[in-house]
Amino acid sequence: AKSAEDDIARKTGTPTGTARKKLSTSKRLGNQQRTDEAIRNGDLSTEQANEVSSGADASPEDEDDLLDTARRHRLSELRKRAADARAKADRDREARRRRHQALRGVRRWTDDDGMGNLHLRLPPEDMAEVDAALKPRIDRAFADARHAGRFEPVERYAADVVRDLLTGTTDTDSTPARRSQAVRPDKKVIALIDLAALNRGAVEGDETCEI
Repeated sequence: AKSAEDDIARKTGTPTGTARKKLSTSKRLGNQQRTDEAIRNGDLSTEQANEVSSGADASPEDEDDLLDTARRHRLSELRKRAADARAKADRDREARRRRHQALRGVRRWTDDDGMGNLHLRLPPEDMAEVDAALKPRIDRAFADARHAGRFEPVERYAADVVRDLLTGTTDTDSTPARRSQAVRPDKKVIALIDLAALNRGAVEGDETCEI
């Protein structure tokens, strides 16, 4: 199913990431009258509006300072000050927990290469648990691949691990696609052995066994 940002991107001809920022900003503007006015007047770009709004959402008393920064300074400075505003608000652990809980989510989309994408966003303590569960599996997949003679970036094995966990697949090397990746020998051994000796497992008399 198409998301709201996908629909906005299609209607406005903008990238999905830009549409997502616009949507996130619009949801916060109900409590940010001055930022809303600046956007309506065309004083803020999409990037500036997103930074001002996100910073003011975490620390409302910084809204005017962020708007002034947007007018007077580069975007990099605005991003820094917006991050500072969010960090200041995060000194309240409960407020940070609520903010993180409100930001969690999963997004799925197909990119221009036709590849399926999955973006998971979790509070840091939850992501730490996910990392702890994934790391040993990824390390094992990486080591098994090296042992089999396959050499790919670790991110690809990580993708395989996540896919297998989500689909319930446990033996990642059992599929034809996996077997086809196994290394093939680069040397050939030629043996000349009498069939009787081969079946018997030993040479007798003048039977031939040459390698």
